[in-house]
Amino acid sequence: MDEYDRRISELEDRVEELEKLAGALTVRLKRAESALQALTEQSDAVSHEAAGLSEQVTALSRRMSAAESSVSDLSEDLDDTIEDFNVFSEEMRRRWRKVLARQEQLRWDSAAAHRREGYSAEDADEADPLPEGEWE
Repeated sequence: MDEYDRRISELEDRVEELEKLAGALTVRLKRAESALQALTEQSDAVSHEAAGLSEQVTALSRRMSAAESSVSDLSEDLDDTIEDFNVFSEEMRRRWRKVLARQEQLRWDSAAAHRREGYSAEDADEADPLPEGEWE
């Protein structure tokens, strides 16, 4: 029976070691479960944050598209304004040349009329001064 008692004692020791090991593994399992729970919560938080960022990216993309459209419209308006200004500027130059030509013609006509009356060109300039504020 000694043999059986010794064998039972060994088995009891082995059971005790296995129970200790099972206890240690249970503690490790609980820690792993806690860590898994924390990772799951972090993953959920990250997913929620990613969804929020995705919505922000979508909103910013829409705003950027609207801004690009607005810039395009403003660019077209600016091009039209520049074109209108160039047309206006050309029209003003044309009118200014016409005014200058008319002014020159009036000088020639005035000088010719004075010469016909016997005045010299210098006398005509002295006799008919331009009213104040008019161009020469």
